[in-house]
Amino acid sequence: MRYFIVTGAILVGLYMALRPFDEAFQQAGMSAFVLANVLYMSGSMWWNLPSLRDRSSSVAAITNAVTLSFAVIAGLFLMCDPLWIQRLFSAYLAFRAGIFAFALFCDPEWLGDLPWHARYWDSGRENAARWEIVGAVMMLLLNEVAIAYGTLDQWMVVRVVSPALVYALKWWTICLTHPFENEDEV
Repeated sequence: MRYFIVTGAILVGLYMALRPFDEAFQQAGMSAFVLANVLYMSGSMWWNLPSLRDRSSSVAAITNAVTLSFAVIAGLFLMCDPLWIQRLFSAYLAFRAGIFAFALFCDPEWLGDLPWHARYWDSGRENAARWEIVGAVMMLLLNEVAIAYGTLDQWMVVRVVSPALVYALKWWTICLTHPFENEDEV
């Protein structure tokens, strides 16, 4: 939960710090919204790089992940279209739901290999995977409604608040139905 609050605060902070200069950015062909999101994604990539290195022994896999991330970030920066950033978040949520659906329905053994908090639950992994799918779909629907009917500021609120709310609901439900066997592992 702390992760969602901190990253949300960073994204909103970047946006609010750059927003007063949006007119100058517009003259240069840029947008404060796009720049804040690109900076946030770049920071997230570098923040998560050590954990990627720890999980993968393949240098090629790490290089490909970093190259793909740079390509996506550079593409978003060059296109400078807020809709692309909003749709990328939708694509990420659909991909996340698909990964957990594949793991749950096609290869349940894979659930133990995923780097997530449910590795400590033997009996609750399937429930946690279902909640990952439901949570990603809920956020996807909220994202699409915010894109269709909201302003960029409203979308930013949905983007920051929805992951924390879905995570809190998911965590509360899973802990209620499948408590940890060993509290030290949390």
